[in-house]
Amino acid sequence: MDTTLIHADVFFFVSTILFSILAVLFIVAIGYAISIMSEVKRVTRLVREQSEKFAEDMNFAREKIRDAGFTPKGLFSIAAALWKKRKKKGGK
Repeated sequence: MDTTLIHADVFFFVSTILFSILAVLFIVAIGYAISIMSEVKRVTRLVREQSEKFAEDMNFAREKIRDAGFTPKGLFSIAAALWKKRKKKGGK
């Protein structure tokens, strides 16, 4: 048998094994990327929900400030109203 043919066979055997290893590593990396992206999506959704709740609370506080004025008694009533509103919703 010709030695160049043996060298070609060894080259193709080694390159096939290397390609297979790289393909498995690529599939694992894609799996991790998908997992990370789903977590990012979950965190983004949570941030969006909490920012909407915060905006609602700020609108509520702004309305109360307009009604009660910016006095210590008014600020206390605003804080108490926000506390009641949060307890009523079941928030923490």
